[in-house]
Amino acid sequence: MRFQIMRIPAVVLATLAVLVPTPMFVRAETQQSNEPAGLQHVPAHRTIDVVLDGAGTLTGKVIDSGGTAETGVPVVVVQQGHVVGRTVTDSQGNFAMCGLGGGCYEIVAGQTVALARLWTNGTAPPAATTSALVVADSTVIRGQGCGQGCGPGCGHGCGKLKCLLHNPWVLAAGIGAAIAIPIAAHDDDNSGS
Repeated sequence: MRFQIMRIPAVVLATLAVLVPTPMFVRAETQQSNEPAGLQHVPAHRTIDVVLDGAGTLTGKVIDSGGTAETGVPVVVVQQGHVVGRTVTDSQGNFAMCGLGGGCYEIVAGQTVALARLWTNGTAPPAATTSALVVADSTVIRGQGCGQGCGPGCGHGCGKLKCLLHNPWVLAAGIGAAIAIPIAAHDDDNSGS
């Protein structure tokens, strides 16, 4: 009888232990990175195609969400996690970076990251532009929720509880609890008769 009294609290405690996130599932906040200090990585919402000139020069302009040119903004070009060039915008918001080849790059302007496919002359698709336009500090808000990658400090602004519920371990624990608790309660009912 004494064992059966302790069975339900034991099942509840075991379920709670599985639901509480442990440090081994929490992503390390301090990771080595080649990104500039203080950069908040903002997921880009689209990739731009830009044609390089004959010398491999990328030209572009940084503006704010109102269309005003951003002066003195540091611009960093990154390819596969490595910084390949740095510059600063001029008084008109323009920037230029020489010696680049075709490929996929990240253009980091202040706190904004834009994805770009750079094309050498004669290889670009018809929709490619001759200059990159980067809208600094533009926030993309989508109504379908925060998406994947949720966790402590995920930066999606979805709230801790919602991010916790997106964790597959929490979902598995919830399903396990939904199966285990009724079985334990049913076994307890049968042992009394």
